[in-house]
Amino acid sequence: MDRVLVVDDETGIRGLVAQWVEGLGCAAVEAANAEQAVRTLEEAPCDPGVADILLETPGGASRDGRA
Repeated sequence: MDRVLVVDDETGIRGLVAQWVEGLGCAAVEAANAEQAVRTLEEAPCDPGVADILLETPGGASRDGRA
């Protein structure tokens, strides 16, 4: 079974996407932030991933460069 990493800081959206992934027959692995996503991938690789493009970095800036 494929493992799909779902990364979003909003619990409801992350859960909804995880349900959608599981409905496709894949195992959803959830992470609430980039640090969790990196740790998850270090522990066990995932196949594809779905990430929030406006996810904040540990320093507080979003990935698109906005503060």
